Amino acid sequence: MDQVKTYTLLAERDEAGWWAVRVLELPGVLTQARRLDQVEKFAREAIDLAVSVGHAPKGKYAVQIDPRVPGLGDDLAAVRAVRVDAERLQTEAAERTRVLARRLAARGLTVRDIGAALGVSHQRAAQLVGKGSTPKSKSATKKTATRSKATAAKRRVPAS
Repeated sequence: MDQVKTYTLLAERDEAGWWAVRVLELPGVLTQARRLDQVEKFAREAIDLAVSVGHAPKGKYAVQIDPRVPGLGDDLAAVRAVRVDAERLQTEAAERTRVLARRLAARGLTVRDIGAALGVSHQRAAQLVGKGSTPKSKSATKKTATRSKATAAKRRVPAS
């Protein structure tokens, strides 16, 4: 499988409020944008132009934006690092929750009990354990049986 090329975009905010953008892997490829959310679009146009001149295939690459604001570089880096950690922890928490939900179901807990134990809704607990893989409570089983009998009785057509 081919690895996707990644271009690093160094976006530096100037005093006039513009983002000056350099593509670090392509010396001399520069662009600018008024807003940070426009940087990727303009940089892709510049990259495509640069690689088409060199006859390289264009379009199949990733970009990583490295925004720099004078005086706030350390703060930006710290926040980004914390957000990466938070995303990793969120992924870990989701996996552990799924595994534990299935273990609780294997011990006979209902999805309502699983939801309460894990701090999620019973609907989410049902999703975590997989459809129909948890036992119903005795009262729920009785209600289902009663409903089934009532439905069957309504379907009977009296003989004329």
